[in-house]
Amino acid sequence: MPIEPQCDRCGGYEDVFHALGGCVKAQVVWEQWEFSSHMSGSTLEEVFSKLRDIQSAKCITEFGVIAWDIWNDRNASLWQRRNQIGLMIYRSAMQFLDE
Repeated sequence: MPIEPQCDRCGGYEDVFHALGGCVKAQVVWEQWEFSSHMSGSTLEEVFSKLRDIQSAKCITEFGVIAWDIWNDRNASLWQRRNQIGLMIYRSAMQFLDE
C-alpha cells in the first residue's frame, strides 16, 4: 500500500522531521516539555546536537520517549484513525517514565 508524503494530521509535507517536530500536533506536545526551547532547528541533526550539548541524561531520555509517543500517535492516526490530543501524548510519555 503506497503512502502519500502528506501529513495525515495537518496536511503538510511529511518526512521524519515533520512527523516528530514540524507538524502542528507534534509542536503542541513539545511545548509541554521543559527543554522545548532547544527544539528549534531545521533538521533532526541540529535538534540532536542542541540536546546533546545540554549533557543531561534526563533530557535525552525524555526526548526519546516523547518522540516515540509522537511517532506512535502518528501511526495510530494513519492506520487506525485514532487520535490523542497533544497534551495527552505528553502526559503518556511522562507517565511511562515515572513507571
